[in-house]
Amino acid sequence: MADMEMQKETEQASHQGTGKVVSVDRAKLRIKLAHEPIKSLGWSAILMDFSVVKASLLDGIKAGDAVRFELGKTKPEELVWVIVKIERR
Repeated sequence: MADMEMQKETEQASHQGTGKVVSVDRAKLRIKLAHEPIKSLGWSAILMDFSVVKASLLDGIKAGDAVRFELGKTKPEELVWVIVKIERR
């Protein structure tokens, strides 16, 4: 039963998180975050690299910034979550 609940949660269209920016690579559309737990995905707090859907999301974002972000999928059948929205907090 718990597995079914977790599957429903991870099938959501998007998930929100918070964290601290470790590095930004605009050329590769990548950002490294030390993020807090993302309960809706069952993820612990961890250091992770994420892709962003467009370069403009990284405008004004730099290492050391505290951020709030939203994860989504570019294709529903993929297992990879990408950042679709990010802002300094």
